[in-house]
Amino acid sequence: MLVGLALMGILVAVAAVAIAGAILRAGNTAGFGTLGIVLAVAFISYPLGVICAIVLINRLLKLPGSLWLGVAGALLGPSLIIVLLEPAGLNTHPTLMFSSFLISSPVLGTLGYHLDKWMKHLRKTDQD
Repeated sequence: MLVGLALMGILVAVAAVAIAGAILRAGNTAGFGTLGIVLAVAFISYPLGVICAIVLINRLLKLPGSLWLGVAGALLGPSLIIVLLEPAGLNTHPTLMFSSFLISSPVLGTLGYHLDKWMKHLRKTDQD
C-alpha cells in the first residue's frame, strides 16, 4: 500500500507539473518565478495524488480502514515537514528535505488509514 501511494503521488505530481509547465510556456514566461510556480505545483499535487490513491484503495479494493484518517495523515505529513523546516534544520539539507517530504505523506496516510482498524483490535483485546 505504501509504495502504491507514493507512486500515485509521483504520477499526479508529474502530470500536474507537466500541465503547469505547458501553461507557463504558452505564456512565454521564463525565469525563477516560473521555477517557483512549478515547484509549488509539485509540492501541492504530490499529497493530492497520495489522497487519490487512498480513496481508490478504499473504494475499489474495499480494504477496511478509515478514509478520513488516511486523508488527514496524508495532509499532515507534508504540513509537518514544511512547518519543521527551520527548527529541524531541514532547510540546509535539500536531499533530506525532499526525501522526508516524499516519505511523510504515504507513511502517515497509511498509518492513518489503518489506525481505526488497529484501535478496534486493541479495544477487542482489552475486553477479552
